[in-house]
Formats: sequence, structure tokens, C-alpha cells
Amino acid sequence: MVRNLGRCLDAGDQMVVISIEGSLFFAGSQTLKEKLPKVGDAKNPVVVLRMRNQSQMGATLIDILDDYADELKEAGGKLSLTGLDDDQIKYLRGSGKLVEKEDVELFREMPILGESTRAAVAHANEWVIDRKEPRMRQ
Repeated sequence: MVRNLGRCLDAGDQMVVISIEGSLFFAGSQTLKEKLPKVGDAKNPVVVLRMRNQSQMGATLIDILDDYADELKEAGGKLSLTGLDDDQIKYLRGSGKLVEKEDVELFREMPILGESTRAAVAHANEWVIDRKEPRMRQ
């Protein structure tokens, strides 16, 4: 399901893309929680979780993602979920947790495999740059 990841994100700016395979229903969610890299001393970390084909999303997973998003946010970072279908997005939005654009970025699945993840990585790169060098906004 989740291969061994680094135990902790690096102290500097870092982006990590993690592809999730297998069930994330209850016990699978707990395994994901144990395998996610710890935020540690990371600054502005971005974690992108590829969620394509995750048809079973339960309350346990939502709580784990919400807690992890909070940890990333406290370090100036962000959580992005990619490859989401319409039902997953509806479920995540309806959970009352994981406020989109504030706690998490949601990327809808696209016909080309990996395209939503590429979009998330591009968005995250811009977001990190903006955090380092805020641009004038109109």
C-alpha cells in the first residue's frame, strides 16, 4: 500500500509526492498515518497524495488527512490530494473538515494518468515561490 517513506521531511523547503495504492478504509487509513513522513522541522513543506482509484473514503481517513493538513499548515505547508473523482470531492467537501484552499488543495482526476498530479506539483511550486517571494497582487 504505502512504501517506506522517509521518517521525517527535511528541515528545508520540500515537496513530496506519494502515490497511494490499496484500500484506505479504516485499517488502511491507520497504516497511511503511520507511514506519512513526519513534518518535523520542515519549512513550507508540501505533500501531494495521489488518491486515484481510492473508492472507499471513511471518517477515519478524513480525520487522518485533516490532522496531517493541520501539521503541515503549522509548518507553513500545504496538503494536496490528486486524482479525485466527483464523488470523492463531494465527500471531502461535505466532511466539514479539510477546508479547500485553506487546509488542502483538491485536484480532480483527468483523462491522462498523472496529469492532476503534475498540475498539483506545478501549483505547489508556484505556492512555495510565493511564500518565499510574495508577489504584488492586484
